[in-house]
Amino acid sequence: MPRALQSPPGRLAALPGGTFGANLAAAREHAGLSREELGSRAGLNAATIYRLEGGDRQPRLPTIIVLAEVLGMTASDLIRNL
Repeated sequence: MPRALQSPPGRLAALPGGTFGANLAAAREHAGLSREELGSRAGLNAATIYRLEGGDRQPRLPTIIVLAEVLGMTASDLIRNL
C-alpha cells in the first residue's frame, strides 16, 4: 500500500508508487492536464509523456525535475514509493 504524502490542501495526497509512470500519470491527472499539455509545459512531446507513463522509457533526473515543477511538486514527491 502506498504511504500517504503529507501535503497541503489541494495537493495530491498520495501517489500509487511502484513505477515512475504510475506516479506521473496520477500527478498529471490530479493536475487536470492532458499528456499534450504536460508535454508542452515541460518542453516534451505527448509521445514522450505517453512512453514515460507506460514504462517504455525511463526519465533522466533533469526531466524528472522539470516534470515535477510543472506539476507543482518536488522531484522527491514524484519518485516517492518507487
